[in-house]
Amino acid sequence: MGERAQDADSRVSLLRGIALPEVLQALGAERDRHDRAKWRVDGKIISVTGPLFYDHAGGQGGRGAIDLVMYVRDTSFREALDYLDRSDLERDTWPVSPARAEPTRERGPFRPPTVAPDHWPGARAYLVEERRLPGTLVDELHGQGLVYADERRNAVFLRRDEDGQATGAMLRGTAPGSTFKGLAPGTERERGWFHFALGDRGVPQLVLTESAIDALSYYGLVHGDCPPVGSGAYREIYASTDGAGALPRALLQRVLGEGGLVRVAFDRDERGEAFWQALRERYGGDSLMLWRETPGAGKDWNDLLRAREGERAQPGLDR
Repeated sequence: MGERAQDADSRVSLLRGIALPEVLQALGAERDRHDRAKWRVDGKIISVTGPLFYDHAGGQGGRGAIDLVMYVRDTSFREALDYLDRSDLERDTWPVSPARAEPTRERGPFRPPTVAPDHWPGARAYLVEERRLPGTLVDELHGQGLVYADERRNAVFLRRDEDGQATGAMLRGTAPGSTFKGLAPGTERERGWFHFALGDRGVPQLVLTESAIDALSYYGLVHGDCPPVGSGAYREIYASTDGAGALPRALLQRVLGEGGLVRVAFDRDERGEAFWQALRERYGGDSLMLWRETPGAGKDWNDLLRAREGERAQPGLDR
């Protein structure tokens, strides 16, 4: 066997051995509320026993992280390898040949991904040019350290608790052709969320979305590419749950307690509707201060933003 083949085998073995619960968390799965041994994602109910997994809803199972990514994402073997390779998941779960093994990394509390200024121009171009997010807002959040690029060319959206302490990060691949998205190591979905506030005047409004990109998209749909307002202006708070992550209960209670409005801007799909129903049950569905909003086109707010920006770019249209 040649050295290149040995390297390929080592890579496959290393990626296959990533702990399955970490992979499920990165894929957006949520632990079952009644059975913590099971995970729910995209209609699947998956239990994990060591390197084995089984979907009770689909009646299928497999072994190892590669099989799990292929099954959940419905993708090819090579695409699953690329997905795991681009991720920042721990890779020291199964032993590999000592000569080829990567240094093990100590598990522990969340540490923000390292800032890589050289990769920020590419990440910014992805966010502003491809995802059509307002550049002034992206620059403002970058200046606050809430959005930046890491060493793997991911856009990092920092998650914080109600006291502003970093508790995790959502990652989005920005390299050409990348489809990676997931949570940084040490992130706990039950703690913290991506959020930012604008202005300090009047009754607060909280916009609650499922992703950081949707939070910025909603802002863009309302305000365009205008500079974020500062002191003395209206009060707006944007927060993301990162899919099935934690609800910002402290923010919700504070805004509702001040007589503010919560705009529940979850995706226009079954999961978004389920989130909305859960919020109604907890905070009162009859309250005029809790509104459900859905994008008028596409599944989420970034779909709508890109559709509108695409229309504006067409020649001959009078806007």
